[in-house]
Amino acid sequence: MSIRAKPKVSTDLLFEERQVTTIEGDIVPFRFDSVILAATNPANYRGTSPIKEPLLDRMEEIEKGPPETLDAEIEIGRRNMYLVKEKGLEPKMPYWHSRILIRIVRYGRDKDKRDVASRIDSEPSCRATIKLFDHLKSAAIRNGREVPLLLDYDESYDTVKLALMGRIELVYGARESKDEVIRRLVEMAVNETSKELYQSIPEDKFEEFYSELVKMGEAMERQSHLRMDLNMVSRLGM
Repeated sequence: MSIRAKPKVSTDLLFEERQVTTIEGDIVPFRFDSVILAATNPANYRGTSPIKEPLLDRMEEIEKGPPETLDAEIEIGRRNMYLVKEKGLEPKMPYWHSRILIRIVRYGRDKDKRDVASRIDSEPSCRATIKLFDHLKSAAIRNGREVPLLLDYDESYDTVKLALMGRIELVYGARESKDEVIRRLVEMAVNETSKELYQSIPEDKFEEFYSELVKMGEAMERQSHLRMDLNMVSRLGM
């Protein structure tokens, strides 16, 4: 519903007192049975006008920030992937890739614990999360796979940059470029997730785990190497 009025006409009283005060000071009853919901983007109020105090005084304000937990943001990313939302397909995204992608975004917001986040003025939102999932999945498909590998991030992390370059803004005078900031975010996320995976291997099962990996590997230069492809991913229960 739109209520047309001159800027000087006070419509704030509609919310509680159900009346309008005109420029001349007349009070006009204006009763209607409605619940009014409003939303604004608080990120530096770019492109918006701050809500005036008299109006805000007659509303209940609920602040909504990014998802509180890593798992909650993973769910948002997976549920809103193009192949899931538009095509109804399974995401086929290994959980550690999900954790890497989410950490990239969340580290970009964490100014309290991550020094690199202090370089970022406009933080990545959940849209960045969703696009990271989409672009990594697309890179895997273009490379002939359904399940993404680290290879699909690209050596220069171009897959990640495609999702983040237009969704973050650096602080004025930042010495690092967006490329450098994104590279640091990716490396921190990969290192943290790799550490998490390594620590999740039961100590009493580690020798068995290592032996199985060696058996699956290919003999090259007197060492055993794993060629990570879709079949290997399936065999490792990924």
